[in-house]
Amino acid sequence: MEFKLYERKFKLVDYDLYSFYKTGGSKTEKWYQIKLSLDKSTGYKVFAFKIEGKQINFKYHRVVYYAHNNDWDFYDSSKDNIIDHIDGVKTNNHISNLRNVTNQENSFNTRARGCSFDKARGKYKAQITLNKKNIHIGRYDTEQEAHQAYLAKKAELHIIQAR
Repeated sequence: MEFKLYERKFKLVDYDLYSFYKTGGSKTEKWYQIKLSLDKSTGYKVFAFKIEGKQINFKYHRVVYYAHNNDWDFYDSSKDNIIDHIDGVKTNNHISNLRNVTNQENSFNTRARGCSFDKARGKYKAQITLNKKNIHIGRYDTEQEAHQAYLAKKAELHIIQAR
């Protein structure tokens, strides 16, 4: 599957990415496989190219999504144009695992708010913050129970006054 980014031709073949180069007066097409690396700060597969003397960094999952959805605006990097990994695995860049979402929709992937797993006790701990102070709610057997306790405490404490 061939496509263009920044006026450069790319080809995606079985999730191997290739870039097209034409050297000198050569009339034959030469495709070179792109080496992907893992960005340790984000966990995403990435690669870079110099285009008009400027280095451009690409997130591989965005390129894969664009290769399959050419009508999607690859150049729009706003918070309303995020490519989400459905299973949460940032290195699983199969097209069936990618979807276009807003920042808010992407935040739904995070774990239940107000609870975390306490390894030492083997239970889920619920807590909430009020006036910059953490309030312990309790420990529960399941994440759902801890989250429900958090929501109940939130309804009690986080009261927004109408103006």
